[in-house]
Amino acid sequence: MNLLSRVRAILEERLALMAPARRLRLAEAAGAVDRRFGKGAEIRILDAGCGDGLLSLAMARDHRSWACSAHSGASARSSVARR
Repeated sequence: MNLLSRVRAILEERLALMAPARRLRLAEAAGAVDRRFGKGAEIRILDAGCGDGLLSLAMARDHRSWACSAHSGASARSSVARR
């Protein structure tokens, strides 16, 4: 398993175990992007300063036509979620 696969697996687990309030905020953010660009749109999203990258991971998982990049310069948890 390469590094990106390991990071993705860790973030998927964190996404599944996330607090309900944070899950709601992520759903609201993804919904706002859906309303702005449409569900079938092919868009690119940069989540700069993403922290753990859960927003980008959730968007990339739920919207296969989107290219989502998550970058956090603050720590070694920097990740890229691409689909």
